Amino acid sequence: MDSTAGQRLLARSIKRPLSTKTLRQFQTRLKAILDVYLHHRPVIQRLLTAGFVLYCLGTTYLSVTGRSGKVEASARQARRARKGEKAGSKRAHTQMEARSRLG
Repeated sequence: MDSTAGQRLLARSIKRPLSTKTLRQFQTRLKAILDVYLHHRPVIQRLLTAGFVLYCLGTTYLSVTGRSGKVEASARQARRARKGEKAGSKRAHTQMEARSRLG
């Protein structure tokens, strides 16, 4: 990215005017970040891709095994225990199962 393209992008992204000193500091910092990114781009792209693949595999595994709701269920059980209800009570669920088997 050349400096004019960076300046145009910067001008479009800023909604309120910045002081000259702040703008220069921002431009130098942005240029340094872009230089590091461009120098290490293949490594960064591989890391981003690997992270995305791991995220997809992890969420797929959790959805297939049904483990994604465990945290919510344990929080629900803790609330019931605090209210004085039996922590493992599944009365409503059992009634619905019985109705579905009968009808």
